[in-house]
Amino acid sequence: MVVTTASSGAPIPATDPFTTVAAHFGMLLGVSDLEAVIGHAWAKMRLHNAWLHGQGVVWGGGVSVDADSREVRVEPFLALDGLGHELTIATTSCVDLSAWYAANSASVTNRGTDGVVKFDAVVVAHFRACLDKPVPTLISPCDGSSAGTEYSRLHETAELFLLPADSPDVPARVDHYPRLRLLRGLPSTVADPERTGLLTQAAAVSTAADPGQAWLTLLRNAAAADVVERHPSTGPGDDPLYDASEPAYVVLASVTGLTLSASTPRVAGVETIESGARISQVDTATLVDLAAAPGTPGGAAADAGGPRVVAGSLARAGDTVTFELTAPVVVPTLVSATSIYLFDPAAGWSDAGAGAPTLAGTTVTAPLTAGLDPVAVLRVVVAGSGPVPAVGPPGADGRPVPLAGVTGGPPGTADVGVDAVLTIGGAV
Repeated sequence: MVVTTASSGAPIPATDPFTTVAAHFGMLLGVSDLEAVIGHAWAKMRLHNAWLHGQGVVWGGGVSVDADSREVRVEPFLALDGLGHELTIATTSCVDLSAWYAANSASVTNRGTDGVVKFDAVVVAHFRACLDKPVPTLISPCDGSSAGTEYSRLHETAELFLLPADSPDVPARVDHYPRLRLLRGLPSTVADPERTGLLTQAAAVSTAADPGQAWLTLLRNAAAADVVERHPSTGPGDDPLYDASEPAYVVLASVTGLTLSASTPRVAGVETIESGARISQVDTATLVDLAAAPGTPGGAAADAGGPRVVAGSLARAGDTVTFELTAPVVVPTLVSATSIYLFDPAAGWSDAGAGAPTLAGTTVTAPLTAGLDPVAVLRVVVAGSGPVPAVGPPGADGRPVPLAGVTGGPPGTADVGVDAVLTIGGAV
């Protein structure tokens, strides 16, 4: 691990993922044809890795510091870089920190005093291809030199670098899909006025006729806008197929307070090793589980588990409407939280309820004003927010949990739930 210019090493065969050989009987195949055959699948995998996975560590790559040997050690790992290369080293790698510092001291900001060396660094990996397995050539080159050997294998591996933390070569973390990140409550680069507009749309989801569909539509539109803005890099020398450029380093860890003692023999030390500085690849099965979970315990996106109204369950039978709940609620709060409104194009909305709703199991039945048109547009609102929300039975702590809106909608918290709004009626 040194501070030096990274290189991809040996050239990889043809890197066009969209062109391959159209073979036919009797076709004379040359080196470029074989490279196209070999490189086509290679290039397609790279393109897939780069755009659909992005750079990150797949497994391993733990970083440690051994005091007595003064070694920074990196365990075996597999990773992907921003250009779609697969990086791997199958054995533990190490560098003598004392020797490294002697060779690179001019590039390091030393915070130590009284002869102690102390600095911050970042451990990164870089793709490298190496030629292997030399074999005799069958013919002499045309330039008249004697026949020799050529390599018959191309081995993909990686090289490791210890970069000073303030080096301009330390890659900045780039988080793509800013609109989707904003809608999920994550830090985002979306700026006003678009930021305010998206948040306003998100807040209005709970009052939509079908909150689940409204939320899905909002996410789809945000994803489309994010994808429209993504493009390959356009810098000088950049590959026009990728949104990354060389050196495509993959961060393994950020190391704070690397030290070398002033005494002899010198020993190494470290304050913190932050593996969280890396981007970590998570397998698809786990992502599915995480997407299905309500959120992290205590996190901003966590749902408190309040009852919900089942989306699409609103039905009308004469002078009553019914809908389903996912769990029981405290009936007096259901009564105060439920309102039914009739839509009239000329007069707007008017009260259409005719009494208190009743609960049988998880089925709510609410009476309507008698004689309403069978296709009248009715809007049922069950408050999960505000001063008097419908709530589930209190838990062990004696506190009830407010209604969390409709199924498929955004999460509700232990203090502020989400209104459930369902609409029925209209000409079919």
